[in-house]
Amino acid sequence: MLAFLSLITLVPILVSATIPRLPGIDLERLQDLRNQRQSQNLDLASDGALAPAAVAGVDLNTQFLDIPIDHFGTSPGTFKNRYWYNDTFYQSGGPVVVMDIGESNAEAFAENGFLLETDMRTAVMQIARRYKGIGVIWEHRYYGESVPFVDGKNVRTANDLSGDQFKYHTVEQALEDVVFFTSKFSTPKASNDKLKPANTPWIVVGGSYPGVRAALLRVRNPETIFASWASSAPVQAQVNMSSYWGAVERALPRNCSNDFVSMTSYVDSVLKGTDQTMKASLKSAIALTRAPGTTLTNAQALALPDSDVARIIMDPLSRWQNTGFNGAIGFCNELESLATTITPSADGVFANYQQIDAVKAFLFAMAKNTQSKQSKVTPGETPRPGPIMARQSAPVKSNFTPDFTSWTRQYCSEFGFFMGANPDNKRSIQTQLYTMDDVQQQCKQIFGSSIPSTPAVQNVLKFGDGWKMNPTRVMFTNGEFDPWKTLSVASTEFNSPQRQPNETIPGVDATLSDGNYFGTIYAGQVHAIDMAAFDGDKPERIASFDKGLSLFTSALDQWLPVFNSTNKQTATKDSAETKGTDKNAAATLKISTVGPTGLAILTFATLLLV
Repeated sequence: MLAFLSLITLVPILVSATIPRLPGIDLERLQDLRNQRQSQNLDLASDGALAPAAVAGVDLNTQFLDIPIDHFGTSPGTFKNRYWYNDTFYQSGGPVVVMDIGESNAEAFAENGFLLETDMRTAVMQIARRYKGIGVIWEHRYYGESVPFVDGKNVRTANDLSGDQFKYHTVEQALEDVVFFTSKFSTPKASNDKLKPANTPWIVVGGSYPGVRAALLRVRNPETIFASWASSAPVQAQVNMSSYWGAVERALPRNCSNDFVSMTSYVDSVLKGTDQTMKASLKSAIALTRAPGTTLTNAQALALPDSDVARIIMDPLSRWQNTGFNGAIGFCNELESLATTITPSADGVFANYQQIDAVKAFLFAMAKNTQSKQSKVTPGETPRPGPIMARQSAPVKSNFTPDFTSWTRQYCSEFGFFMGANPDNKRSIQTQLYTMDDVQQQCKQIFGSSIPSTPAVQNVLKFGDGWKMNPTRVMFTNGEFDPWKTLSVASTEFNSPQRQPNETIPGVDATLSDGNYFGTIYAGQVHAIDMAAFDGDKPERIASFDKGLSLFTSALDQWLPVFNSTNKQTATKDSAETKGTDKNAAATLKISTVGPTGLAILTFATLLLV
């Protein structure tokens, strides 16, 4: 007998495929590649990795630095911000290279070997190795263990998210954290005074939101940050980001794209209609593609929010930004071939079959796609995609994980990035039942009056003017099919500056013309493809990493030799203010040694619609 799902089972949470998180590096892919290599009994040593003896001698104990909760006012105290470093290759005069992790628990990157280059090569350590520097992994405030206590509340445990505990979770406070760190950092090999920006070049690299931070730090604090590599960085903070799904639609094969457009239109028309029997049948069929072999009563189906159900049809695209078409090819092939029974047509299934038959084929391909993903789950791993349904009438704030909560707060309060429907897009694959106002209302349900009535994007745009920014010594890179590119300096959206990448290396204090920016676009590639090259990955992904690293190090080859004459002029004031060694600096508390590999994190979906 078919299993029966209660409404309680269906209602608690929905991990939305509509407002993606900004995962910089795809740790899930890294774990998949490791599993494949282990199953094939392949040697996991990387050509670019440290030798085993060198790895064994590296102390990557967790480090904490006491940082003011409020850099700009009457501080309520300090909190401990976590970081890791590797100074294996350091020689006097070498740079400090910071890999900013952004909106994630940074421990996942430390434990997966990003500073040891375990089963990979990483941008942070390749640069540190080449220039005899120090590699650092930096955890962003309000993520992982770098969580302040404000007004006696810890955001990890507070169930009420509408209070003041997030009031210091702002773009500028987090940027200033890095600046503060540069004035305090030391290692057993180098004193605090030696490593200050007046005496040592600091370089920041990051992909996705960390890429934004890399660019903003260079704009905001050019006397502190010598150079930055900003990968897949959506620097154009704005409320409306319907462009995300527009970019995905344009990148899909035309037959599969046509069918997504037709299915979205059909679902919207039924859910907006008055035929309750048809509505219940369709909602049940869509919802259960996430749990084949179960059933819903009509009452249960009708109780599910229309917009939540409508967005489930985008499940096959849930990892697009990290995989591109490779993540959707199984679904598209299943749909367009009608489960391998026909030769696909150029214009799609909806154009050649009765509408109801095309709908059934779409739903069948969705269910098959879900089963395929779940069949790849290793023991102990959570299947993907996640729970079936949907938000309750009142928010269940206890369902928020700390990192989800922190990133949700950031886009609700300052970044925007709302992915509601674009009513003017006739080829929309995003349901018109989910609007920008809906996203804003969900933000208000979660955080109440502690956030502005609309995201204060000016707090971000004041540093460089978004996609118009043109700072010196910053390289911007993007994947051709990354939907976050639509808000980057590489955007080709109708309202963007329409700038072009240029691989000509500008002088140390020069920029390219306004119509160009220094950087490159990786043909056929996706989001933050170039911060690490995983062993066993596809050659084209590794080639993108190599191309980006080669271009950035070629620029550093020209820029770093003039560091002394350039940086000392601009950093004189900073050096005078921070002169001396702070005995409480840097590694003030050692907690635990970084362990072996094995952490995989979900890399898609940010807002828990509750």
